[in-house]
Amino acid sequence: MFLADIIKFDPTFGWKEIIALCAAAFSLGGVAVAFVNYLLARRSARPRIDLQVLYAAFDSRGMNPAGMGRFVYYWTIDMTNQGGRVGTLHGFRYSKVPRFAVFLRDGKLLDQPLRASIYVFDTPQFDAMTNEPTLLNRMKPKTAEELGTLNINIPAGETKSLSFALAVDNPDTSIDGYLLSLKLLFNNGYEHDLTTAVGFSKHLQRV
Repeated sequence: MFLADIIKFDPTFGWKEIIALCAAAFSLGGVAVAFVNYLLARRSARPRIDLQVLYAAFDSRGMNPAGMGRFVYYWTIDMTNQGGRVGTLHGFRYSKVPRFAVFLRDGKLLDQPLRASIYVFDTPQFDAMTNEPTLLNRMKPKTAEELGTLNINIPAGETKSLSFALAVDNPDTSIDGYLLSLKLLFNNGYEHDLTTAVGFSKHLQRV
């Protein structure tokens, strides 16, 4: 089969038809450009979250040399929405392992249950926790359901701050560190991983 068999040429096709065909091509090109611009506009309108950790510290003053006692890790973060629509922090999720905290001993993860709680604050509380180590005892941690559904809206072009602490109570297991395994999930699918491994000291430290 030859090209002539596929495309039938019209011998009456003249300049008028050529001009009309070019006009149609330009019109289709304009539609394509408009469609590309539409896609770019939709993309720029999506929320785009930039997250910055302003402060991170841990408090091991409630622990003994064997690693028993209360351990607290604290964060303050800024979440800035650089996109054109409202962004939403859905909440916390497990990260590297299906727990928020895991015991460490001799560089190995211990497959042993522990009690870990996350506290979310309306305002930064690090200075208050520094001055009063038992402050969290008077506060209520978030439930698992609440942690997964914080639903904090971040309007376009604005910044929201979030302060929170993860507390682990270890009454009787000798250890030398923790793996903290958590991340933040946003409505645009963005995940910010906060996973960190921590060895102990006997006083409050910045990280």
